[in-house]
Amino acid sequence: MSCSTGSAKTSRWVPRRSKARYRELARFYGCKVDPAPIYAPEERGKVESGVKYVKRNFFVGRDSDDADETRKSLARWVDEIANQRVHGTTHRRPADLFVTEFESLLPLPPRRYEPVLL
Repeated sequence: MSCSTGSAKTSRWVPRRSKARYRELARFYGCKVDPAPIYAPEERGKVESGVKYVKRNFFVGRDSDDADETRKSLARWVDEIANQRVHGTTHRRPADLFVTEFESLLPLPPRRYEPVLL
């Protein structure tokens, strides 16, 4: 489910009850839902750039049907390459940023989120 499902505006693509469930999930975990406007890709630049980075730098030239092997290779690539480079916007390594931001992360609730399905 994408962040657009958190929008208060009804979309013909996402049923209203899905949006309510998404908002409840966000509320349970203490997250703020801040969806980008529909048909405004320039508003999601940072997220889209990360996806593009992985597609162009990890997946190019790979043609594997083994999901487990791809998952392991991707985890290794993230640790050894993606998180070690100097980021173009922040001018810092993602691994270093995570260490500083880790202290601000809230712990997960003691119980799992259980949606109420009607």
